[in-house]
Amino acid sequence: MPVPAEALDPGDKVEYHPIGSEKTPTTSVVVDILTAPKRLQIGSREITVHASPDNPRILILNENTGKIAPYRVEHIEKVLVKRHQDPSSLARLSAETWDPNATGD
Repeated sequence: MPVPAEALDPGDKVEYHPIGSEKTPTTSVVVDILTAPKRLQIGSREITVHASPDNPRILILNENTGKIAPYRVEHIEKVLVKRHQDPSSLARLSAETWDPNATGD
């Protein structure tokens, strides 16, 4: 059963199902919870995340690959550890791929 977005905080270590691998859960750390559209630089690509208060996106840092990606809340299966990492360190870890100050213009 998915975790509600209200139960998630930046820094939480979570288990989720990656897109295309529904039977293989993996772990990640919540970087941010997006509730408004936002443009992000993910690696060499710029994407627009279509988030809203009714349809939030959870920005996660995959612990195995080190990559950041936005996921729908229904992909998050459970919280493993609350506040696994200091949220400010997440921005430092992901500075090359994610700008926490980017606007949704």
